[in-house]
Amino acid sequence: MKLYFSGAPKSDGSVELTPPGVSLGRELDNDIIVEAEAASRYHCKISWRDGDWYLKDLGSTNGTRLNGLKVSDEIKLKEGDEIAVGYQKLVFGVSPAKKAPGGVPPAKEGGTENLRAEAAKPASKGTSPQSFFGSLFSADKDKSGGADDQPEKSKYFQKEKVERPDDGAKRKHAGTLFYLIVVLFAFVLVAGFLLIEKLLSDQKAKTNPGMKKPTDGGAPLSVIYEKQISTPDNIFRYELRIKNNKISVERDDLKHSIRFRRQQEVAPELLENLKAEIKNCDFIGVAQPQAGVSPDNSDETKVLTIAYGTSLNSVRIKNAFEPTPFREAVNAIESFSNDILNIPTISLTADEMKKEAEDAYAKAEMLFANKNAKRENLKEALKRYAYVIELLEFFEPKPAMYDQAYRKSQEAKKLLDDEVKQHEINAQQAARLNRWDDAIAAYRAITEMLDPDDKRYQTAKGKLLKMEEAVRIIKKRARRNDR
Repeated sequence: MKLYFSGAPKSDGSVELTPPGVSLGRELDNDIIVEAEAASRYHCKISWRDGDWYLKDLGSTNGTRLNGLKVSDEIKLKEGDEIAVGYQKLVFGVSPAKKAPGGVPPAKEGGTENLRAEAAKPASKGTSPQSFFGSLFSADKDKSGGADDQPEKSKYFQKEKVERPDDGAKRKHAGTLFYLIVVLFAFVLVAGFLLIEKLLSDQKAKTNPGMKKPTDGGAPLSVIYEKQISTPDNIFRYELRIKNNKISVERDDLKHSIRFRRQQEVAPELLENLKAEIKNCDFIGVAQPQAGVSPDNSDETKVLTIAYGTSLNSVRIKNAFEPTPFREAVNAIESFSNDILNIPTISLTADEMKKEAEDAYAKAEMLFANKNAKRENLKEALKRYAYVIELLEFFEPKPAMYDQAYRKSQEAKKLLDDEVKQHEINAQQAARLNRWDDAIAAYRAITEMLDPDDKRYQTAKGKLLKMEEAVRIIKKRARRNDR
């Protein structure tokens, strides 16, 4: 089955539809790219199911229309149906030429296409640039009374112009000369602009001798990584961009209503480290692999584009294994994103997030059950409960595990706070009684139970260092007295 283009901006050509289906929109990773106004980045999808084709809008801004009616739910297609994606029309299963009455292709819509068609017609005999510009003044000519009001001299020259046998050749040469003059003028204008820009650049270099000219090696790093997984009931999309010392990530999961956006400034030296790591992956030398076929109804596409200096490469993986340099570059970029944005789960699908949450919850439960075996077990259990909550907080409705992890985290936090408070009381009592070793042991226990960024950890650490120093001085004096 084929899908035919009809009308502006693209009026010819067709695309063969193959299961499990195709996505349409302006983005380059769509199966059918629609470069038309009012078309969204991911506009609609045509899916194959149970021997029929179905049309579904993907939440586009301007909507998808079928035979002039806006599509709200998934709808079955039949031959001859007309689909509107923005201002681009497509015909399902039947060529627009066959669909029109009498086998004549339908007229193109829009005044622009008609003007282009008229402009493409061969000029009539005697047409020249001069006659074209002369037509601009025809209205003024009519207002002044027409040809009869013109001086006799004007009539004489008009008559000569018609009767001379070599007039057509001269007009042809005049038209060619006119275009040559226009091209030459444009060339001189561009050359003058480039010359002025070079002179200004040289002047800046003289004014500031310490300024170094940019080299290819110092060119900034630019990265675009896109991942999309399409299934009959969902579209998952993840995008990471690094440009102008900024990193941004977007994540969309239509089925689970998960949307995430985040952007942050990045220090240039960190980007230089990432660029060095990407260079070691040798991604720039990776060739474009051949697209594969998905064994099920899913469709997975990954696109990685990296540029730095004079090096540039863009690789698209569709339903195929990733080359090792591609995979290593993606791992380096996502690890960098995790460190900068502190969101290690953003590139995971909903199923991957749930599996990650299950593993983290099981580990948290084991640590909580053995909280008395090691002081740090309670702290580690709290971290994993928090990780489960982070993984599942974007789901609507939230899974039952989310509530379980939240309740257990509150219970673990209360136990931890109670134990820390008890150790603080023990340390203070021991210090008042000059039992310095007991006080030191209590403060050391607090540091083992808390993270370094906790204020209670910092307070306990400070007191621990002071007490250890005090005990060292006391013992040193005692040794002197013994001598």
